[in-house]
Amino acid sequence: MKLAIFGAAGRTGIPLVQQALEGGNDVVALVRTPSKLSIRNERLTAVQGDVAHLADVERVVQGADAVLSVLGHVKGSEPDILTQAIRNIITAMDKYDVKRLVSLSGASVYAPQDKPKLVNRLIKFYTQATTGSLLKDAEQHFMVIQNSDVEWVVVRQ
Repeated sequence: MKLAIFGAAGRTGIPLVQQALEGGNDVVALVRTPSKLSIRNERLTAVQGDVAHLADVERVVQGADAVLSVLGHVKGSEPDILTQAIRNIITAMDKYDVKRLVSLSGASVYAPQDKPKLVNRLIKFYTQATTGSLLKDAEQHFMVIQNSDVEWVVVRQ
């Protein structure tokens, strides 16, 4: 498969790229700073760009069989970067008829069918109190995915 990966140079992204390559997949990764992606492999293409720019996202998604996003907030990122990014990713997926999406989110982001236990509610309360704007972005990110036409899986950690 050809996989488009966003967040490839991060803490979760590097092991994800390694695993994808070990599985025999071709990987195209959008990275702001290519030197931060320490992996070198003939099946890995690092594309320098920004997830907030649709044209950069399109260059990575074009020709992909599936998209994986392990984006997260970093120092200096826009408070709604996850929402911006997933809108661009889904727009590019629609344009190039890519149907499969796997995206990472936080454990405090609930789906409508969830039945959170007390401990989950306490974790969410703590998350709202300490990083409220980031949680709001993660929730918006999830809503954009839910309302899309792509086949999606959201992994909550």
